[in-house]
Amino acid sequence: MSDINPVFIISLPRSGSTLLQRIIATNPRVSTVSESWLLLPLLSMHTSRELYSEYGQRLAKIAINEFTETLPDGINDFRDSLSSFVLELYRKSADSSSVYFIEKTPRNVLVIEELFSTFPDAKYIYLWRNPVSILSSMLESFSEGKWRLYSNYVDLYKGYELMFESFNKNKDKVLSINYEELVNDQEKIVTQLEKYLSIEISPYLDDLSNIPLYGSMGDKVNPGEDSVISKNSINKWRYSICNQYRKEWAKKYIKWVGEDRLSRTGYDYKTILEELISIRPGVENLLSDLLRAGFGYFRRILIFDIIKRQLNKRQGMSRRYILY
Repeated sequence: MSDINPVFIISLPRSGSTLLQRIIATNPRVSTVSESWLLLPLLSMHTSRELYSEYGQRLAKIAINEFTETLPDGINDFRDSLSSFVLELYRKSADSSSVYFIEKTPRNVLVIEELFSTFPDAKYIYLWRNPVSILSSMLESFSEGKWRLYSNYVDLYKGYELMFESFNKNKDKVLSINYEELVNDQEKIVTQLEKYLSIEISPYLDDLSNIPLYGSMGDKVNPGEDSVISKNSINKWRYSICNQYRKEWAKKYIKWVGEDRLSRTGYDYKTILEELISIRPGVENLLSDLLRAGFGYFRRILIFDIIKRQLNKRQGMSRRYILY
């Protein structure tokens, strides 16, 4: 068996990562699964964030850090061993002829710093999409058009922040792609992928619909949707901004993302805002959205309060924590 190298697709959910994953995986020497979520618990062992667990994550982190100090090269030995363990699992999961394994789990952005430290020689592909399109796709795909974005705040805010920070820090050794370019100029993006990964992709694109993605944790889409490169998806977000609440929420989010971060990732802040302002929404789902937004607000407060109490009770103190 040949060595295998991971390709990490770094993106927020609903950014077109499954489409990109399928495109790369058309090459017969590339293997993948839908989403493994394998690295989230493994790379959280040394992080400063508190994770709620029955056994007590804070105490476990102290013990693991103390054990790591006994290793000849400390944290470097730990990361080397962890990397070897994960790569062995990727090799066992992959076809025997594969040279790459695509790891596509959007919430890997929550452990992105450890990801780069543990796999410094891996390939990293950052996939960006118009943030309003991401909001729209989350609404339509995750909640059947109902307002439940409160379930994805960790992605929209913390996820985006960590993704941008890591991109800015490592942009010289990663490949950055925009979803809009991927669907508008497939040939250009495929050429960039082939150059970055040193493999052929274009001869195999006719088999895009035949790429199996094992696992239930991938994007919830209609069969074949991610096998079709459709330009219609670029402006589809307009149909989701169906009332004033959604319009104002989207504007507020774009302002939070900000002009600098948008321009550095290939988007024009003023154009996005102008397109949002130009929409004249009706009142569809307005009452439902307001009620669900209120529920989401109190739900987050209640959940965080419960977790803080549990952390205080089990671990003696409450620090930073993240919900997976």
